[in-house]
Amino acid sequence: MMELPPYLRTTLLRQRWLAAAERFELALAAREPDYPAQKKQALEWRLAEREAALHHAYDELHQLNLRFDPSQPRIPAGEPGAGQWTSGGGGGDQEPGSSLSDDSEFGGDMPLPDFRERLFDALGLPQNSDSATGDDFRIIPASAPSRPGDDGQPPGTPPQIPEEPPPTRRGITNVAKSLAQWMANTVRDLGAEASSTIGMLEFTVRTTVWLRYDLESIITYQDPAKSLGELYEAVDQPRAGTDIHHIMEQAALRKLDIPEDMINGPANLVRIPRYKHHEITAWYARKTKQFGGLPPREYLADKPMSEHMRVGLDALRQYGVLKP
Repeated sequence: MMELPPYLRTTLLRQRWLAAAERFELALAAREPDYPAQKKQALEWRLAEREAALHHAYDELHQLNLRFDPSQPRIPAGEPGAGQWTSGGGGGDQEPGSSLSDDSEFGGDMPLPDFRERLFDALGLPQNSDSATGDDFRIIPASAPSRPGDDGQPPGTPPQIPEEPPPTRRGITNVAKSLAQWMANTVRDLGAEASSTIGMLEFTVRTTVWLRYDLESIITYQDPAKSLGELYEAVDQPRAGTDIHHIMEQAALRKLDIPEDMINGPANLVRIPRYKHHEITAWYARKTKQFGGLPPREYLADKPMSEHMRVGLDALRQYGVLKP
């Protein structure tokens, strides 16, 4: 079991206490009909800030837990890179030098009013649709459809957002991913007709405090496919909501005795949207007909470096990161 770093323990305790205090004050205010509206609004803003800081701390804790999870597959003892995780999910593909406590890495520094403009720009939609209040969409996204209408609802019906955040950081990320995927699929299927519906959903996403640190990742998920040269160049251009991705998996190359300067060299590193990075990492572990029912990672176990590169590039194309 991982020992909680002192600074993180202090942050979690402090923010939980402060958030509880703000909730208590708001509960008292709700009982007083004549409570000043301006003062109540100030309490609500302070609570929003406390909850955002708290969820940021939980996000950091989640990332640390990923690095120290003993159940994740690692390179066996005696082999090059022994003890390291074999997939990006365990920190193997984390961006070198990234700071877990850097707000910009989670979108925390993005002015919220900019979110709508940047999201619609990323989706290629006009900016003149109604924002509405988003109240109709505050329910639960447990089974967000992969394509509009898959759940029996009319095409364009957005996934629903819970009033209360999921209890884990992973749960919060899953909600954000379902929103990002729905937006991309809806624009693909409905084109400009999606503007109004996405405009209403956007308001709810932007004003849901516990989604604050996922806003950048929702935007980058909408990035169009790029050329390989553009993905290479982006490595030196830090951007929130993205990760450094190894085209050929690190652990697999180490088993082939490939030198570290090639594994982490410019020919193997690209910068891609964070959620696409997660999807590709999961794909490597999932059985597929493409490789005779084997997971790509297992299929590649005895293959030369050239095949690792071919499969890695195909994965980027398959997930809309690399142009065909």
